[in-house]
Amino acid sequence: MSDARSASPAALLAIVRALRHARGLSCPRCGAAGVVRWGGFAGRQRYRCKQCGRTFSDLTGSPAAYTKRLVLWPQYERCLAETSSVRCAAARLGIHPSTAFRWRHVLLDSLRAGDTEKVGGCIDIGSVWFTYSEKGRRGLERAARSRGVRFPSAYRGRSVRVVVACDRTDRVVSALSENGVSRQRLESALANRIEGCSGLFAEPSLFAACTLFARRLGATLQRMRYATTRAYAYGVCLDRWLQRFRGVATKYLSNYLVWHRVWRHGPKTLMTRLWPRADAFG
Repeated sequence: MSDARSASPAALLAIVRALRHARGLSCPRCGAAGVVRWGGFAGRQRYRCKQCGRTFSDLTGSPAAYTKRLVLWPQYERCLAETSSVRCAAARLGIHPSTAFRWRHVLLDSLRAGDTEKVGGCIDIGSVWFTYSEKGRRGLERAARSRGVRFPSAYRGRSVRVVVACDRTDRVVSALSENGVSRQRLESALANRIEGCSGLFAEPSLFAACTLFARRLGATLQRMRYATTRAYAYGVCLDRWLQRFRGVATKYLSNYLVWHRVWRHGPKTLMTRLWPRADAFG
């Protein structure tokens, strides 16, 4: 197929239609197969569901549902795969930085919703701290501070913790825990992401919380030196990777955690998991 930069919106919509409805056309809301054509708009075919009576298009229920410039999305997905900054991606595509920022998090929200990574076997559990950030917020009740600075003395008490679990097959699960780490928060973050656990290795600061968590899993728990765990090594890599963005707002940090976990397997892996699938655009 020709390069996506020269592809027409109609050609991209045809690819999206083939990907989304490979098993037949169905309603994205109720899943019913009884669907009829119902006019069109802006070059897009509209359909109507016979069961729920609602109309939809080929993009309804997808990250690109309300986009007006679908033809640019394959290029923007490549910008995500290259971890380009918002302003760099905006200049490259000729769009406003606020549009590039909105597209980034629409795609990352979709990536996070489809994240099903699990860890098993011998699992290392660690954590990494980040300064609580309200980057981009207007009307702050405090003085602004330099972006990307970790643990400034005046804000040492306002930090968040990211829990990291790694196994011996290089699978990683990470989750944000804003108010410290307890057994309940470990279960909330990791209970559904662990399968076939044969042993837990925890850093000293998490050992108390992991004791009860390991008991629930029926696994043995061992204390491991902080500097030798896989989870700590991954946390260092995550911290260095986030520095390129010169500070990340805490409310968006979960999206960046998933982005990094997928990106570290290679740009092609990231592009194949984004929607629409970038590898299908040629």
